[in-house]
Amino acid sequence: MVCEEGSNLRLKTCRLHSVFWHLSNSEAVKNKFFCALNTRADGSTQEIKSQRRLCIRNSILLCIKDVHDSITSMSSVCSLLFTGPPHQYPVPIDFGLRLIKVLDALAIRLYEFPVEVVKLIHLRYLALTCNGKIPAIISKLWSLEFLIVSQHLSIKADGDWPFLPVEIWDMKELKHVQVTGSNLPKPNCGTVLPNLVTLLDVGAQSCCEEVLKGIPNLKRLGIQIESAPDDNGRPSSYLSLVSRLQVLESFKYVVVNPELSCEAFSPLTRVSMFPLGLKKLTLSGLGYPWEFMSIVCELQNLEVLKLRCYALQGPEWVTDYLNLNKVKYLSIEDTDLVRWKLNSASFANLESLCIKHCYKLEDLPCAVSNSVKKIEVVDCNPLVVAWAKQMKNSIKVQIHSSWDDESLNY
Repeated sequence: MVCEEGSNLRLKTCRLHSVFWHLSNSEAVKNKFFCALNTRADGSTQEIKSQRRLCIRNSILLCIKDVHDSITSMSSVCSLLFTGPPHQYPVPIDFGLRLIKVLDALAIRLYEFPVEVVKLIHLRYLALTCNGKIPAIISKLWSLEFLIVSQHLSIKADGDWPFLPVEIWDMKELKHVQVTGSNLPKPNCGTVLPNLVTLLDVGAQSCCEEVLKGIPNLKRLGIQIESAPDDNGRPSSYLSLVSRLQVLESFKYVVVNPELSCEAFSPLTRVSMFPLGLKKLTLSGLGYPWEFMSIVCELQNLEVLKLRCYALQGPEWVTDYLNLNKVKYLSIEDTDLVRWKLNSASFANLESLCIKHCYKLEDLPCAVSNSVKKIEVVDCNPLVVAWAKQMKNSIKVQIHSSWDDESLNY
């Protein structure tokens, strides 16, 4: 059953009917493909001894000694997943399962990076939630392809973003790096990460010239900055360097906790700030005027455009001059926009339109492009809801209202 659609209107998440879900779980255990622990009794069965893939759906089970000992004895486990609800306090994890290739412990809170994990030399996928710096000895995980480190709590002063160890440049198999609140350091002369295609949630200092030269095959980039656009380190000074990533397809730029004034900030330069081959662009907190869209229009391959949290600001957006004919998905979220003058020719191939938390929006286009298949409205002005309902005869319409505690599908 479809649970969520992606920005390209394709299946993003789905779920099984309970009957098939229970059947799939039992068959997976019988065939030694996958085993999940939900209760203490599950951890005491002999069947789990020979399992190679183990999922803990109730993390508190790790605090029970016999369950913990059962997991420790499973020497053949190569995948260990913790999918239970997060807990306020850490629970014990045994890092002695030396054959593990996949370790997903994002749901487990750790006070600091566990140095014991570097003994798992077969690891290819590592996902943790912890505070503190990542040690240089992580480079011993020479087979690691995916490194994901989230933070339980992040309190930093502006510009106080720690750097990952320079030894990370020795991990040539890395394909995906997602380390919240850290910067990728400058490499030694000529060092590259040839397989790295995704770099997410890092600081803006990761976009210096030396770093970008070392990741020539990057396709997805997500950076954050903790200062407002009018500070000395304006976002556009970093964006101009990002444009050198010729194979970049997806770019997400977020100004965290922006201090926005009543007037929009103009970017420092009018030249293209983005690689011309971008297919997906997400902006948040820049506080630029809507005229900034003239720069976005230079991206002739752009298919997905997401404007969040005052990425652009101002009471009026007129799209008569725009040419975003390849954009299929448009999302506008958290803005002070009041009047939207849409020329359907500007978005000739738009398939999905999402409007969220636009409480001031009153004047909307009379019509949208004939290509639009879906409109989603979340917590907006009642005028936006009424406008969306007018489209329900020919377009799939979803309306979510938290104050009415309702979700309507047409």
